Amino acid sequence: MHRIIYLFLIGLISCQNEIARTENYVLYKMYDNEKTYILKIKGEKRRYSVSKELNIDILSLEDFSEFMSDKNKVYRKYDIDNETVLLELEDVDVLSFEVYPNSVYCRDSKHVFDSRNGMIATADVSTFEPLKSNDKGVTAKDKNNYYFWNQIVKDTSGFAILFRKM
Repeated sequence: MHRIIYLFLIGLISCQNEIARTENYVLYKMYDNEKTYILKIKGEKRRYSVSKELNIDILSLEDFSEFMSDKNKVYRKYDIDNETVLLELEDVDVLSFEVYPNSVYCRDSKHVFDSRNGMIATADVSTFEPLKSNDKGVTAKDKNNYYFWNQIVKDTSGFAILFRKM
């Protein structure tokens, strides 16, 4: 009997803190913090921390592995300890936003971005391409440079030979 009451109370508390719900997403208000929301994605155990100031629109929200976007903004997923935080990706054009598959990179019509650091100012958008590897897709190249995340690296490890174009 106590277990049924306990489960009922948990459900009641969850409902009171729910802000918005769609088929794939639920946005909750944190109990002890009025400035942070929790985003839960259907089928995932991970919960995402979202600043209230982001004004995330879960009705138009789409998940792209390392990134998410809604009708107004693009967000990058940033892992901190046991938590994933959604951060707004600055200076991105939502209309031309696209993700490079199996990598930590995305682009718009003018810039390339990674999910950890944001914009990669030195990247050439027209020739940028992630390199196929056994990692999470954190290596890439353009006509001028090789990249590890946002850092320019020399091809001393033979990236050009070891990795094939995705």
